[in-house]
Amino acid sequence: MYHHDVIKLDRQDDGAAYRVFCSENLRNCHGTHNIEEDMRGLFVYLFIMGELIDSYLNREITPLERIRMSMTSFFFLRFWREYVTNMSEKYPDFISVSKNFLADQSFAIFISLAESMMHGSEACEHFFGMARQINSDFNYSELLQLVPKISQCAKALRTRNITLEKEKSVRDGKQAN
Repeated sequence: MYHHDVIKLDRQDDGAAYRVFCSENLRNCHGTHNIEEDMRGLFVYLFIMGELIDSYLNREITPLERIRMSMTSFFFLRFWREYVTNMSEKYPDFISVSKNFLADQSFAIFISLAESMMHGSEACEHFFGMARQINSDFNYSELLQLVPKISQCAKALRTRNITLEKEKSVRDGKQAN
């Protein structure tokens, strides 16, 4: 993680999400061989939330794997909330949902992120994005003619037969001549 991931963070920086849930942070949760007793919960949380973030951002995984990762996170969050709710009813003096679970807003965001994998628009966004790269102003008839080209381009990207240069972000900086 970097200083700018915490202080004056760029909320649009997807890389910050990757760095929070990276394998280095998971390694910090455990000793040489076993997960430290007081770090097990953090380890599981970081792993499951990392899967959710990865299922949303990683372009190199299959759709089936993406669904598996997001559904694992979805059910983990639901079961965890149910467990904390049941324990707070059974032991109200010791456990409360507001103190022992995620904030309602965070839970809603994570659940909607997991649910978006079931009904997401990301594939459509990528399809139309590729169409616009080929022809920036197309009509329906032209779009139908672009489908085979888009299909071949997407297949080539998945199999790494071609690579597209990523544009530099603001954080990457620009090189002056």
